[in-house]
Amino acid sequence: VSRVVHLPYAYDSSRELESTIFWFSLGMSLGLALIVSLLAWPFATLFSEPRLTPVIIALSVLLPIGGSLAVPNAVISREGKFTLFAIGDVIDGVSSSLVAIVAALAGAGAWSLVIQQWVLWIAKVGWLFPVSRFRPLFSCQPRLVVPYLGFGLNAVGANLADFANKSFPT
Repeated sequence: VSRVVHLPYAYDSSRELESTIFWFSLGMSLGLALIVSLLAWPFATLFSEPRLTPVIIALSVLLPIGGSLAVPNAVISREGKFTLFAIGDVIDGVSSSLVAIVAALAGAGAWSLVIQQWVLWIAKVGWLFPVSRFRPLFSCQPRLVVPYLGFGLNAVGANLADFANKSFPT
């Protein structure tokens, strides 16, 4: 006998639920950043490129920044501010690309791409939190996220399958 689980509607969130999701997302992304940082040297060794280690570590620091934006992104989407979201993404992309080009012309090499990603994600934080008006509580109630874990794992699986589908042929 299959059991149907009825999830609360997306707009039925609470500040406690949003804060719990924020802390979970931040914690998981911090853990992932630590794992990536620890694997930086073995990957650099595998590719016979020792200069890759600090680049990987510098980029792994961005994972928690991205993880911290899950709830502000959801709040803006839930409020239907898609035009604002698109405008912010375009501005972030163009400005970070310009900074990367200047850095590359100044001789930063591969670091110009790291700089580009740092500018992009810091700019996202700079506008997403104020526009979403999300301020996390210092509260984490895991029981609130249990009904959403199945959907979240399915979404992660779908994203990984999509990534593999696009990446393996190359």
